[in-house]
Amino acid sequence: MKKFLILLTDAGSGHRSAANALKKAIEIVSPDQFDVEIHDILKLLAVPPYDSGDRLYSSVTKNAVLEYIHNIIFNIANGDIGFEVMSDELVKKLYSGFEKFVFSQSPEYIISVHPTISILLSEFKKRNPKFKTATVITDLVTLNRGWADLNSDLVFSPTKEAVSVLTSYGVKMEKIKYPLFPINPDIQLFNKDKNAV
Repeated sequence: MKKFLILLTDAGSGHRSAANALKKAIEIVSPDQFDVEIHDILKLLAVPPYDSGDRLYSSVTKNAVLEYIHNIIFNIANGDIGFEVMSDELVKKLYSGFEKFVFSQSPEYIISVHPTISILLSEFKKRNPKFKTATVITDLVTLNRGWADLNSDLVFSPTKEAVSVLTSYGVKMEKIKYPLFPINPDIQLFNKDKNAV
């Protein structure tokens, strides 16, 4: 059985919801054909401070001062120089563990649903081109630059506006598929059942 590996970090519930929706959709479209696993890879790697994204995100969303500081850091890290420095540091600290974990899973397909993971997955794809990779973006318009995985086989974008941002970061248009925003298929099934009553 071929394996889908969906990788994220639990910084906000949207990434986990997207991963669960993708897993459910794969299971509905291709029942019993794929083993689909979801992993919070940064928790598994356990490298501080990267392994505490969930706690940091929760703190930021509950505190206006922390949110203000976060937004400043986001803007710096999303600029050309800031992104390069941040990406290099991320790869230096996490790549070897990331690669070891992926090889231990022997996946056929790897999907990222978080921009930090996409940075690592892009490096992985560059070094291991035989693997099939995809990035599924969960932000609608304002994108973390990490979403722009230049090495991914496919990048799924939720909006036309996000496509414009991706192409401005260098992602080739032929790699981008849109619109796609992962929503649990059970919601659609629920609505059909409700309308049938």
